[in-house]
Amino acid sequence: MSFPPDAGGPGQGPADKPPQETPLALCSRLFVRQPVFDEHLHTWGYAVTFGPELRQESGAREDCAPDDLPDPVPGIAAGLISLADTLFGPGRKVLVSFGERSILDETPYALPSERMVIEIPGCDGLPASAAQALNGFRADGFAVALDLGEAARADNAVRASADVLLLGLDDVERARGQARALPKGGALLLARGVDDIARLALARRLGADLIQGDFLFCPETVQARRATSHETSRFRLLAAIEHPEPDFDELARTLGADASLSFRLLAYLNSPAFGFPERIGSLRQAMLMLGWKMLKNWLRVAVLTDLAPGPTARHLLLLSAQRGKFLELLAGARPEGRDNPDEAFLLGLFSLLEPLLRMPMTEVAGHLPLPAPLLDALTGREDNRQARWLRLLKAYEAADWEAVETLAQGLDVAPLTAAIAHYKAVAWAEAVFSGT
Repeated sequence: MSFPPDAGGPGQGPADKPPQETPLALCSRLFVRQPVFDEHLHTWGYAVTFGPELRQESGAREDCAPDDLPDPVPGIAAGLISLADTLFGPGRKVLVSFGERSILDETPYALPSERMVIEIPGCDGLPASAAQALNGFRADGFAVALDLGEAARADNAVRASADVLLLGLDDVERARGQARALPKGGALLLARGVDDIARLALARRLGADLIQGDFLFCPETVQARRATSHETSRFRLLAAIEHPEPDFDELARTLGADASLSFRLLAYLNSPAFGFPERIGSLRQAMLMLGWKMLKNWLRVAVLTDLAPGPTARHLLLLSAQRGKFLELLAGARPEGRDNPDEAFLLGLFSLLEPLLRMPMTEVAGHLPLPAPLLDALTGREDNRQARWLRLLKAYEAADWEAVETLAQGLDVAPLTAAIAHYKAVAWAEAVFSGT
């Protein structure tokens, strides 16, 4: 994707924003993505959940209960998938739920087949004639996902159309029974509701090929330990980055002594994302070309990546960056002086350090260069305004749209503003992590 520079103010470099105008038609419908992992815990794709439509002129949501939400508007779904590389990463699958009417009306044909997994809720109520439409989708390159329990009750022809079978783990005994009765065939088994390590182990015992859930938020062990020397050095670098008057010469020397960070920064700037006419060959040139604001955000994310390397941490790191940008954009949309966008970015960025480092947040907090209100929110010591920002982003990620509306109203944020900020934050985080 392109991520071109834009002019900034004095002392600033390019503004870090998505590559094009925000599609308001897309953002007028709340949506959230949840990763689907393969057996090696690499990101296979994303399941997309749509929420209520928003009135653009007022930012108010339509009065409809989540259970009564219609199928995604074809134009909105098409806009989402047309930006698949930007919002989900190259080559990853996108799973979207469509109802009976959309299937019979062949609505998914508005979307690119190579990326799409069409989820069919209520497949046990579909007529046998629907199998012809489902197999038509499959013949044209789409994949079809059916709930395993519903598929067991569905017409044989409908059941045979599944490429992916969905297994919910909310009821463990029922899940075991459904898995035992799983028909032999080529369909992948996707376990949902894998929200802790115990359910991850269960999903693997049941033979799940794909896994969806928040298990990464619940690490197997959170150790009451001291930071290692490597972690301490990275925390010192974070402190240098957050200094109100950074010493750029000293920072350039520090980065120059770190081969890994230097290489990654230069590779990032020389990527097609920026399209600079000349190759960036030195750290000082990089700092001048990128600008302090963008460099600081990149360094924050890069330092976290060094603190928690490995493929299983990638999603937490990406989500940390997304959270930071989401809160930064929301704070920036507020009346000037009410919320500090830079501090809001740090609040979101550091909100997942406990599962990333497998250390209690109370221990990690002592190393973070943050004001007391942010530390109080991160450690749960105080239910302050910053804590309410954290609850808002968590409600958004959980697709708890009623809570999003309530919390946004309390923070004086229009839901449409939050929807646009979410879109931009997802695109920005994907750009930062592209190629990793």
